[in-house]
Amino acid sequence: MKKLRIGTLGAANITPMALIKPASLFKNIEVVGVAARNHKRAESFAKRYHIPKFFTSYEELIQSDSIDAIYNPLPNSHHAYWSIKALRAGKHVLCEKPIASNSKEAIEMEKVALEENKILMEAFHWRYHPLARRLISLVQEKKVGVIQNIEASFCIPLPFWNDIRYNFDLAGGALMDTGCYTISILRHVMQEEPKVISAQAKTVRNNIDRYMSAKLKFPSGAQGAIQCSIWAWPLLSAHVHIYGEKGSIHVANPIAPHILYNHLSIRTSEGLTTEKFKEQSTYYHQLQHFYDVIHNNTPIITGGKDAILNMNIIDEIYRKAGLPTRKGYNYY
Repeated sequence: MKKLRIGTLGAANITPMALIKPASLFKNIEVVGVAARNHKRAESFAKRYHIPKFFTSYEELIQSDSIDAIYNPLPNSHHAYWSIKALRAGKHVLCEKPIASNSKEAIEMEKVALEENKILMEAFHWRYHPLARRLISLVQEKKVGVIQNIEASFCIPLPFWNDIRYNFDLAGGALMDTGCYTISILRHVMQEEPKVISAQAKTVRNNIDRYMSAKLKFPSGAQGAIQCSIWAWPLLSAHVHIYGEKGSIHVANPIAPHILYNHLSIRTSEGLTTEKFKEQSTYYHQLQHFYDVIHNNTPIITGGKDAILNMNIIDEIYRKAGLPTRKGYNYY
């Protein structure tokens, strides 16, 4: 069985949960290197998580022949630049969501991936869990009839104003952080590309949205709505509500169903049924898919093309809310 050797850019807080722990459950996937801006931090991170090698720079890691793929959990503004660098160096890329600062960057990333014949995958881990697959199949099989309305919410409390998610120069904002999930959920569940009708934001300094809501409409006629926040009311919310002509579907915790709880309820004229999912984490299933796309020719689900479509909607929501789209980091 072929090995997949992964190097991670940065010693991000998400990395142990999203990459290191799930990789440890596979015999054919290994995290072999880490690089950070501060090489002492990279060394400490490598020692703590038993990573064989630390690199003194991102460039050194990307150019290493001992690495097949990189995981990019850097700030949003750094996704495009370093992912493109890695692709040009012949590496596959698993890039954290959102894949870029804006759709223009996402288009360039996919262009380079195709030119280099390498895999570019956006880390929308929710999409790979059995709960997500079940939800999508219920809608596509018309379990509750033709969908009339779909709503997704993802709100978290983040009262730390120095966090990178409140930094416009790093492509921060609620829509970029939690809102990108809600858009992805609506698009994948409906299997359609919606049009943004309206959007409203609550902001803090420098055009940073701490809360965003938007109304959307699908080609089928279904109405869509998203709400997201990093500091607003509700403080904590993660759900999907779907209303069809013959019933409704409600999901609690669709983003990370492996954490604390989850349930999927279906209400029709036949009554109410509830399903719960006890599975490996969303990150485990995501990493399995990343491996299968690379080595088993499995069709990619959240690849570059899908990422462009998601970023298109993010950009349009910002425009409808009267806010500027995010900018990438200027390395030049």
